[in-house]
Amino acid sequence: MEKRILAHLIVLRSAAFLDSKG
Repeated sequence: MEKRILAHLIVLRSAAFLDSKG
C-alpha cells in the first residue's frame, strides 16, 4: 500500500474519532 493511502486512512480515522468525541 502507498503511504498516501495509509495517511488518508489515518486522517479519516482521527477525524471520525474527534467528531465522535465532540
